[in-house]
Amino acid sequence: MKTIKYRFGFSLIEALIIMSLIVGIAVWSVSIFSDLWQKQQADHVTETIRGVLGRARLYSMTYGQSVVVCGIEKINNVETCSRDWSKKMMTFIDQNGDKQLSDGETQLENIILLAHDSVDQVLKNKSAYFSYRKNGILSASAASIFYCPNTTDIRYRRKIIINVTGRVRIEKEAAITPSDPC
Repeated sequence: MKTIKYRFGFSLIEALIIMSLIVGIAVWSVSIFSDLWQKQQADHVTETIRGVLGRARLYSMTYGQSVVVCGIEKINNVETCSRDWSKKMMTFIDQNGDKQLSDGETQLENIILLAHDSVDQVLKNKSAYFSYRKNGILSASAASIFYCPNTTDIRYRRKIIINVTGRVRIEKEAAITPSDPC
């Protein structure tokens, strides 16, 4: 009588095939999550800026005073308005019209756009501030802020447009042209 031997376990070839499938799926999922993270980061920063600008417009109409939004630079432990919009922004009621937060003026918001420095991003804007009049209208002509992450992929670039009436909208990758500063 012949005895039948049952085989338990996997052969080396089967184990290698399974491992290569697992590695392939892992590589694929890491690239997908990286894309999702970059898109989420771009959306988060631009939506935060849109919210700040929208609230500044609302504050100006509510309080009936000029409200300024600006990027922040720290000089001698004093936060002042600057052209660097990449890390922090502040909103304040500008009673004396100097476009700087002075003693006695009310600071409405101080927003940290990125709490860490691991993301290399640039927010480009020609002006150091946006000023809203008492009626919520921008005191200058229409303006734009460009979100330019440190990547050549245009899918993550954003353009924040503030029209003369103070309303804010965001244009995503398809609307950004090669002539834009990114």
